Amino acid sequence: MKKSNKKIDCPKLIIGPVLKRHRIQHGYTQNEIADLIHVSRPCYSSWENDYHEIPLSKLPQLAECYNLDLMSLIAEIIQEDSRTHKNQENFIAVQITNLNSDIIQMKKLLGEILIKQNDGYFI
Repeated sequence: MKKSNKKIDCPKLIIGPVLKRHRIQHGYTQNEIADLIHVSRPCYSSWENDYHEIPLSKLPQLAECYNLDLMSLIAEIIQEDSRTHKNQENFIAVQITNLNSDIIQMKKLLGEILIKQNDGYFI
């Protein structure tokens, strides 16, 4: 049996809002946190803005900066991620509903046009 080489893409965790919230609550700048965990400020900023994924090895250092145990930080990240994805799902559901309404309206209009065309209105 041939093994599939297809990659399964998992959505990345939304970590940025948690990092930013704790940094601000503790009165740190991005430069200060970056120095504490031995990365550049642009690197830290990319994590806070969810441009790049944070290496798991940095989470214990960040938890220590914010006087949190690692499990509390991870739990907060998971909670924020779930909330963000739920909001995205709700937004998408509303968009789908709106598109379905538009499709129904277009079908009605198309039906009316076809009826008028058959009745000779467009000859």
